[in-house]
Formats: sequence, C-alpha cells, structure tokens
Amino acid sequence: MVALDLMVIVLYFLVMILIGIRSMRKIRSKTDYLVAGKRLSYGLYIPAMSAVVLGGASTLGGSSLGYQHGISGMWLVFMIGLGIIGMGLLFAKPLGTMRILSVSELLWNKFGPASRYFSAAVMTVYDTLAAVTSIIAMGVILRTLFGWDTTISILIGGVVVLFYTVLGGMWAVTLTDVGQFWIMTIGLILILFPIGLIRVGGYEGLQTHLDPSFLVSRQ
Repeated sequence: MVALDLMVIVLYFLVMILIGIRSMRKIRSKTDYLVAGKRLSYGLYIPAMSAVVLGGASTLGGSSLGYQHGISGMWLVFMIGLGIIGMGLLFAKPLGTMRILSVSELLWNKFGPASRYFSAAVMTVYDTLAAVTSIIAMGVILRTLFGWDTTISILIGGVVVLFYTVLGGMWAVTLTDVGQFWIMTIGLILILFPIGLIRVGGYEGLQTHLDPSFLVSRQ
C-alpha cells in the first residue's frame, strides 16, 4: 500500500470511531439501544439495511459471480437490493409505530406463540449464514490490506466489530452502515466501475478481453 491508501484507511476508522462515540450519547433506553429508538427515517433505514445485506459478502461475492457467470452474476445482488427498497418503503414506517423490538414479536402478536419460535429459528439460521459470509469477507479484506494470516484477520476484525456493536448499540450499527452504504455506492459504482471500464478500453475493450458469453445474461 502507498501512503495515500494508509491515509484513507486511517481516516475511515477515525470516522467510524466518531460515529460510535456519537451513537453512545444517543442511548437513553433499551429501545434506543436495541432498535435505535424506532426513529429511523427512509433515508437511514434503506441505506442501513442495504449495507447489512449488500455488504462484504455481496461485494466480494458479487465480483466472484461476475467472474464465473458474467453479467448474469449481478441478478442476485440486484434483486436483493430491490427487495430492500420495497421493505423500506412498505414496512419501515408501520413497524416503527408498533410496540415491538423484533419481527418475531410481530408474528407472535399476529399468529400466536408458535410463529414466534418458528421465526426465531429461521432468523437464527439466516443470521448465522450472514455472519459467516461477512466474517470471511472481513478476513479477506484485512488479509489483503495488511498481509495478516486469514484466521488472525478474522479474529481481530470480529473482536473490533463485537466491541463496537456492544458499546454503541443499534445507533452505532445504523449510522456506520449508512456511511458504508454511501462509500460502497460512490466508491464502487461511481468511481471504481468507470475507472475500471476506462482502463480496460471501454465496452469494446471488454468485448476483446472477455468470452462473449460473459456479456449475455444467462438464466
């Protein structure tokens, strides 16, 4: 890494730390800690959910799918993002008005205790899978940046994330995710993608470097 790379990384971590400190000051109750006081607007809810689902697993995994399947590799991530937008627009505000702290509580109120246990089991499986993919992505990023062993990278990254989350609660997670959403959106889509396309020689350059099947959506 060059000096500019290190400066950007240090600046990023400083901003995240400041967000965590500010988030700690917002916590006044259990609701603030667990669900950010139910005060998330569309401008916070949708970017935060997008960063959670479309995080390291989708960015690194999406790149891998692109290498394997070409342009059709984008459909998984694209449809997940579309679903998150729909969730934000249709459910964020109604859920915020309810006296619940989780989706399991919502299902319990509507369909009885059994639905709560079933949804909790489903969420446990999903959260475990999401955590595994995110932790692996975090380890790959730290290993690439600093040359550490993958296991060490995962352990260090996991401890930092756990400590940060426990201290700042959902406010810290939400504000951090919003910042990461805009970094991913601006950095990957508006900066890295055009630069990469220009360096390869534009669309014509892609055609000369890739197998033609990679530029066709395959089902």
